[in-house]
Amino acid sequence: MGFTLIPSMVSVGYVFPDHSGLANGVMTSAVGVGMLVSGPIIQHLLETYGLLGTYLLSAAIASHIIPCGMLLKTPPKKKQTPAEMTKRYEFLKTYIKLLQTPAYLCVLIGGMLWNIAYAVIMIHLPNFVVQNGSTRNEASFLFTVIAIGTILSRLTVGLATGPNGLDPLLLNFGLTASMGAVIVTFPLYVTYPTGPMIFASLY
Repeated sequence: MGFTLIPSMVSVGYVFPDHSGLANGVMTSAVGVGMLVSGPIIQHLLETYGLLGTYLLSAAIASHIIPCGMLLKTPPKKKQTPAEMTKRYEFLKTYIKLLQTPAYLCVLIGGMLWNIAYAVIMIHLPNFVVQNGSTRNEASFLFTVIAIGTILSRLTVGLATGPNGLDPLLLNFGLTASMGAVIVTFPLYVTYPTGPMIFASLY
């Protein structure tokens, strides 16, 4: 699934060159929609088919991304001649030099660490809330709050990176630093009853 994200974003950028930020914001906001609908679906699958069946059906649902990826086409203006394709393959060799660039490696490491932290929070936040006396339904509601925030933030970022908008790389670094501050300060307000809800809405 991770391999499909970048090609889809690039394709959308070709189709909407003047408003690629907003187009990608609309496209990636589907992540939040998925979070909204996946909770009840997964719960139903667990109750009906058990854990093994849920994994199998989840994989089947996710595999629908394969035919969707097959529908992606290069826009007519981007089709290349054989000579241009040869130059393109030579250009791919520059990725080796790119991997030797410290700034690019920092971006890759930052993205990897961000995704690790995101996964840890998605796993442990509901468990933390349940251990502190909340019900499972209340814990699952945190994902609803995160999903709504995800949809709104991705659309907002898409608008902000439009023509004459903010630099996407600068915006990415700024938002990542802001989320790091939210995570670091979590112990300061977690003792309040509404603390986890505040964290979910900011995250």
